[in-house]
Amino acid sequence: MAQPARIAMLEECSVFVFEKRCAEKLHKPKRKETVTEILRNSIKELELYKHPKLLLVLHNIEECDNTLAFASEPVYASLANIFAFQEAVTTTSSPGGTQQPPMKPGVMQREYNFLDIEHKYGLLQITEALAFLHFTGHVIHKNVCPGSILVTKRGTWKLAGMEFVEKLHDAQDGQEVPCQPWTSRLSKMVQPNLDYMVKISKPITHCHLFRPTSSEAHYMGYSVKAGAQDPF
Repeated sequence: MAQPARIAMLEECSVFVFEKRCAEKLHKPKRKETVTEILRNSIKELELYKHPKLLLVLHNIEECDNTLAFASEPVYASLANIFAFQEAVTTTSSPGGTQQPPMKPGVMQREYNFLDIEHKYGLLQITEALAFLHFTGHVIHKNVCPGSILVTKRGTWKLAGMEFVEKLHDAQDGQEVPCQPWTSRLSKMVQPNLDYMVKISKPITHCHLFRPTSSEAHYMGYSVKAGAQDPF
């Protein structure tokens, strides 16, 4: 994510840039194209399902041979960035030790300290976003995690990461809907983050059904709980 920039109307924004070389380690051209196609679709979904608690896209996606980019309202960081900073601070300040364990690879740290009320209000905002998707848009998000929850420069929490949105059709909250199981045959870049999915009796890799709206509420809770410790 780039630092805030200015677009044609002199409106402050954040520019998200994906370098396609990040997908080169997938080797197969078809798999690399799958990654970029998922990212393209995620921006289209954000533009389709507009809501005050979903990330606002200010400039549509632009693409060249090497990169894919779009502009949004000004964003400070994702919860994943903030939690990485808080984890580092907690580690260095722990009694009797100054040595830091290795951080999770690829997670940039952004300094921010939440007030207790911010956690509560943040949960409310993401709940509103999910309620809109479930009951108005009739879709499920399928990837609620710290990386898909963004904190704007105004302190508002916004839901993004719409790469795996799926239509609910006529399913109700108490009914189960199909859930594509995780597979090692695909890159983790093109699959939802399993670390924050609700615990079930069977291994998550064998999950074929889940209850949409109640399950995503659990994902949201685990995502915020991750700020203090690992979700499980």
